Amino acid sequence: MARREEDHRCTHTGIAAIIAASLAGSGVPCAFKTAARFNTDTKAKSQGGNPMPQRTLWMHGVNMHVEYPGRLTSVRATGPFVRIEGARGQNTWLHFPLPTPAVIDGIKMRIEGVIVSVRTRDHASVHEVVVYDGESRIAEHMDLNLRGDHLEHRFDVPGNPEIQRGINVVLGVRFDEAAPDVRSMQIEVIGVGLEYSGG
Repeated sequence: MARREEDHRCTHTGIAAIIAASLAGSGVPCAFKTAARFNTDTKAKSQGGNPMPQRTLWMHGVNMHVEYPGRLTSVRATGPFVRIEGARGQNTWLHFPLPTPAVIDGIKMRIEGVIVSVRTRDHASVHEVVVYDGESRIAEHMDLNLRGDHLEHRFDVPGNPEIQRGINVVLGVRFDEAAPDVRSMQIEVIGVGLEYSGG
């Protein structure tokens, strides 16, 4: 019975406490089960001779916020992804505010890049990816026209700046004027990731 009560308390622990516990081992119940969502390997890995970020954090697509909901005909959160359907000739922006570990054990973290896991139908596209740290725009990738499956598409953040406030990843999306039906304008977002390093 005591173990069941501990598990219950764990499910109500705030995300900031979970991040701190999972990285510092503070003993919060279930911290290490929750930490499975985070890659906290502090060893530098290499791919093609380039150092890899030390940590990666993911947020599921169902946490999305839409800037202009009236330009969509449907928003549906499902188990594997969030699915939107657009209106012909419209555009909007999808916001993904990521839990942001700015300082860990007194060490300031630096953002390395973001990862987008998304797929679109034939008459929908992701045309820009913009990264904000608080009010500051720290990266922008414009005129993309991403269509089809982009399940692990990485975008750099120039200069790898220190994280200051909170990271918001914004996807600009468009829907074709000549789309034959609503289904052809679907976009599914599985998740958005943050690559960061420090120490």
